Amino acid sequence: MPITITSDPILEVSELKEITGINSDTKATVLINSVSKKFLNFTQRTHINQASAPIEELSRGDGTSVIWLRAYATSVTEVAIMSDGAASTTYSSSDYGVDADGPRVVLYNVATPISDAEDNVRVTYTPGWDEIPGDIILAALEQIIHERDRLAGKQVGMTSESLGKHTASYETGGLLESVQDAWQPYRIMR
Repeated sequence: MPITITSDPILEVSELKEITGINSDTKATVLINSVSKKFLNFTQRTHINQASAPIEELSRGDGTSVIWLRAYATSVTEVAIMSDGAASTTYSSSDYGVDADGPRVVLYNVATPISDAEDNVRVTYTPGWDEIPGDIILAALEQIIHERDRLAGKQVGMTSESLGKHTASYETGGLLESVQDAWQPYRIMR
């Protein structure tokens, strides 16, 4: 059965094969899918690559003028405050800005902060990076190489070692600590 690459890969199969020497499309696809999903789960994001169309995201106001999004926003087309399922206030583009480093929208010149309520803010935006930051890709490659070697039966990722009657412990799975450190700045903390 052929394996299809995720619609939102952190790397392309051809790039991975060239960098790592993996010669199987299937193995490269499985590794890319696995690590792409791990990135989304760890960072609590919804998109990696830029989507082809805007999405609407309902968010919780937190009593401030900052709206946290679940993906990096390449462009925002609307910010609205919701009441009883309908937009009660819609802000113009001069009323808000997109944080270049993070997945958030900052409202300007807003007299009162957005109240703290469930799903009371609707943001329409194009999610995902048009070019994935290099540190995300390098950490993904490190994780992919670790998983490739682990699946091949190699002992990788030594976590501890002792000299008396020589004992060694190895990481068994999950995200490498160095990958977590690299991806931490991209993690959404609400």
